[in-house]
Order: sequence, then structure tokens, then C-alpha cells
Amino acid sequence: ALEPIVIEPHVWVGQGVTVLKGVTVGAGSVLGAGSVAVKNIARYSAAAGVPAKARNTQGIVWARNDDEVSQARTKHYQSKYPSQDEPSK
Repeated sequence: ALEPIVIEPHVWVGQGVTVLKGVTVGAGSVLGAGSVAVKNIARYSAAAGVPAKARNTQGIVWARNDDEVSQARTKHYQSKYPSQDEPSK
């Protein structure tokens, strides 16, 4: 059976990387040079090694200026740690 390799948008792939069949590399992630991706790589993470393992799962921020970085970090923080001030439903 044919198992596709899926490389989502905005992925950086280092030199000499091998991605095995059936693996999905999530959007915004980075694969370090010489890595071998044997299973799926989460979105916005950095992975390296043989086999490739996530080294950074905090979320990579791609931005063009300081305002975008600040907004992205705030959004990431708010999604990870929702406000305790809001009443529960």
C-alpha cells in the first residue's frame, strides 16, 4: 500500500534529513540536519536525531517583527493557561 509523506506549510528541513513513508511533518516545525523522521512530528516543534525526537514542544514562533512575536506568545500562553477569572460553565 502507498503511504504518503506529508510536509505541511512553513516547515524547515535540514540538510540530509530522511522522512520515512507515512510520516507527517506538522506545519511550522523544524527538522534538524541529518535527522531521520520515523513517526509524525507535531506542529510548531523542533525535532532532531536518529530517530527524530521533539526537542522543543513549547511552540516555535515565526514572526517578522517584535509585535508579531509578542502577539503570538500571548496567544500561545493564553491557550495553554486559560484565565481563572472567567466563571466556569
